[in-house]
Amino acid sequence: IMNLAFTMGIVSFMAVIRISKSNFNEIVKAVSLVSLLAMPLIFLDVVWWFFGSVCLIAFVFYVKSIMKKEFKRNKTVISGLVSIEVIKTLLALLVSVSAVVVFSALVSDFAVSMAKILGVMESLIGTTVLALGTTLPELSVAIVAIKRKDIDIVIGDTAGSIVTNMT
Repeated sequence: IMNLAFTMGIVSFMAVIRISKSNFNEIVKAVSLVSLLAMPLIFLDVVWWFFGSVCLIAFVFYVKSIMKKEFKRNKTVISGLVSIEVIKTLLALLVSVSAVVVFSALVSDFAVSMAKILGVMESLIGTTVLALGTTLPELSVAIVAIKRKDIDIVIGDTAGSIVTNMT
């Protein structure tokens, strides 16, 4: 909820966002299915490996279906030669993901300390501070995409983040 409301709320002040009917239908379908998948969490006291496996399998199928549709739509063949640009991009992605992992551990530790200092439940800090912290990467991607006038990236990043977070 934080990702969608906060990111799209701020981005909508920067640009008019038009979502095509097909994109809208895909987003609604994905978020609805993942919401149904997450529904047992309300009723379970413990989440065990089976539920985690089901969530991961659902995520893999979601990504696979998106890729299949995109390859059908574009029908371009990527050449077999790996360019320097591809290597640089993959390296930047690896460094970025590594930084996110390291800093997320620091933010989690900070949030636990903050909860203890303020004398509140860790879950309260998790639903506010950590929710905002995990939304900031989507917001920064959305702002850069808006500046580049690439609205599809904004929509895809926000919707993909919701589905990924829920699975």
